[in-house]
Parts: sequence; structure tokens; C-alpha cells
Amino acid sequence: MLFLLFWGLVQLFYWPTWNAGFVTDFTGLLERLHGSPVRDILVSFGFPAQQQVLNLVLYTMYHLFGTEPLGWYLVQTALHALNGVLLFQLITAFAKWQNIQHYTFPALAATLLFLLCPYQSEPVVWRVCFNYLISTGLIFFGLRQ
Repeated sequence: MLFLLFWGLVQLFYWPTWNAGFVTDFTGLLERLHGSPVRDILVSFGFPAQQQVLNLVLYTMYHLFGTEPLGWYLVQTALHALNGVLLFQLITAFAKWQNIQHYTFPALAATLLFLLCPYQSEPVVWRVCFNYLISTGLIFFGLRQ
């Protein structure tokens, strides 16, 4: 339920950007992905970085949606909302661990600031920024555990 609330809020806030984000780095990525076999994920499509997980995600997204922006937008906003849920759970767990009472409003406020912070616009809007969304989610999940 919390995910749907956060995802709906993120949709309202970021909807004007649904067809943005296919600029600069994406054009270079598109050039490397187009016509490349899946095995090239292992060598990051010739890009000098070891980003196989990111490239697997980008390769999959490209083959699912091509350059149609709506699919990319919905997946990236869903990941951002999921990161919001993980942050809320992390703050809640920390408050319980510290025996802090009345933590729901501060946890919700911090999560909303995270979800709607202008700094978060880049990972949500820019189509090659899955690494930020994935990394944030893994950090929040790891800290929560």
C-alpha cells in the first residue's frame, strides 16, 4: 500500500518529464546497444567500465521498450518509489531500535523529501541513470538489514 501511495505521488510530481531523458549519454549507449549481442554485456559493450549489472538492465530495457519513453519512465519511477519505501522502512526500524516514539510523521516527512527532492530528478528522468536507482535501493536495503 505504501508503495502505491509513493508511486502515485512520484507520478504526479514527475509526470511532465515522462518523455525526457534520452540525451547525451543515452545516444552513445543506444549506439553501443543497437545490434549488439547479449554476450557484449560481459565487456560493457566496449565502454571502459565494469558495469555488467547496469548494462544488463539497460540492455533489457532497450529490448523491451526501445526508445519509447513511457516504459522507461514507469520503471524508473517505480524504482524510485520502491527506494522511498525502503527508506521509510529504514527510518522506522531505526526509530524502533532506538525506542523512539511517534516516529511515523518524521519518517514520512523524510521519505517525502527524498522522493520529491530536486536532486533526485536526475536518476528518475535521465534514462541511463538506473545505476543510481539500483545503488540507492541496495544501500537502503543493506542498511535496513
